[in-house]
Amino acid sequence: MDWPDLLLAAERASADGWSFGQALLAIAHTELSNEQAARVAYKRMAALDPLLAEEPRAWLEAHNMPPVLINAVAVGLSRARDASGY
Repeated sequence: MDWPDLLLAAERASADGWSFGQALLAIAHTELSNEQAARVAYKRMAALDPLLAEEPRAWLEAHNMPPVLINAVAVGLSRARDASGY
């Protein structure tokens, strides 16, 4: 994965306050070892959409995401949550 490219895409996706954009920001910042930014993005995501923070697989399935994306995002959010201390 090209994490800097994901970070740029996530910044665009989160500009309008979309919770999934914040999820992508949290994942990208985690993978780029920017724990503070990951923590901020994760907290924003959780405030915007508690289900996405608590049950990401359920949220993603409800949005008809493909299984490979569901798994990647769920794993990424788990790592982001652990890294951010949320």
